[in-house]
Amino acid sequence: MGYFVDVVALCVFVFWCEAKMERSSSERPKLNELNLLKKPLNLYITTNGVHAEGIQVQYLETKPPFLIKHRGDVLYLHGASFSSRTWNEGRPSILQMSAAAGYRTVAIDLPGFSQSQTVGREPGDKVKFLHSLIRTLGLIKTIIVSPSASGAYSMPFVVEHQNELSGFVPVGACCSNNFNWENFKVPALIVYGSADGPYISSQLRKIPESNLVIIPDAPHAAYTKKPIEFMTALVNFMDYIHPR
Repeated sequence: MGYFVDVVALCVFVFWCEAKMERSSSERPKLNELNLLKKPLNLYITTNGVHAEGIQVQYLETKPPFLIKHRGDVLYLHGASFSSRTWNEGRPSILQMSAAAGYRTVAIDLPGFSQSQTVGREPGDKVKFLHSLIRTLGLIKTIIVSPSASGAYSMPFVVEHQNELSGFVPVGACCSNNFNWENFKVPALIVYGSADGPYISSQLRKIPESNLVIIPDAPHAAYTKKPIEFMTALVNFMDYIHPR
């Protein structure tokens, strides 16, 4: 089972490994069809805060622009050197492009970071915390995008709460050991920058319904230097989960 995507320069190649997962070439979104830089953008990005397990968490949120159908929810975590604002850098930002693809898009500041730093504390149970946060935010069958150190939150959560997800996108994420990924039933997009070469997780590759994207000439935080390539892979993945 599974499929494999490799981003090379500005080309995206999709290979479906089983007949029941195949789409005809006419159904696969091509780069020129995605038009990520030409989509209607929602300029209204709100900042807010919620409490989860007694911890106040700050977040950014945007929704699909007018006349774009809501297709699902996506939650962005962040690495140790970043914050929710990382996902809203540049124009169009990754938050805007995700919303333009039809997704209610939320990016949080993890406890102890950025705007959650002075008002929060480290959760004792990261799985319970993330579960409470997702329910409080009202995210339904969300796609979780989890870079680097945020894997400490996402990895145990996605394994324990598979039925509450529609997709998982670890981006150079840590903490993937000690889990039975062979039994993971959620579609996964595994993303690395080419600079991560020696550190690609062999554990995540065991996920049956998964693909691997290596973004060329990109650092560990590939989405910061190559946002269009990152979003091209992500939107293709979203289209696989929620076909247009």
